[in-house]
Amino acid sequence: MRILPKIGPLKTVDITLPSPTTEDLYIKSVNETVDSYKSQLNLLRQRGNQIALPNRDFDTGNLTRPDEYRLADETYAKLVQQLAAHKFNLVTPELQANIMAFYSNRNPKRPPSDKLSADEWRRVESAVDDLKSLHPGQ
Repeated sequence: MRILPKIGPLKTVDITLPSPTTEDLYIKSVNETVDSYKSQLNLLRQRGNQIALPNRDFDTGNLTRPDEYRLADETYAKLVQQLAAHKFNLVTPELQANIMAFYSNRNPKRPPSDKLSADEWRRVESAVDDLKSLHPGQ
């Protein structure tokens, strides 16, 4: 980059090296992050590797619930249809509970997304009904 002339589009490309103070701040922040991460891992190990994360939509920060976020609605619909296609053989009790909790408060008159046709929504509803009667692990 140093041998290219600073004319035309390269005129705005100006590489400046960080000052020693800036480098020190960066190294310090990385070290603090690593130390914090190690501390959190040790805390997790002390708790027997049990971690409880809220079911949040990372795009909005809100708790995941029907009609809150279109992409979440579409993802749950796709997931339940794929699980049904495999006869729910990959469903764990936790996954079943999560899906059932998601669909328990949904407006039954409205598909979760404009992208789903009425037929697709009926397939999702049918898969959710099948999942309700499933007893994972049996």
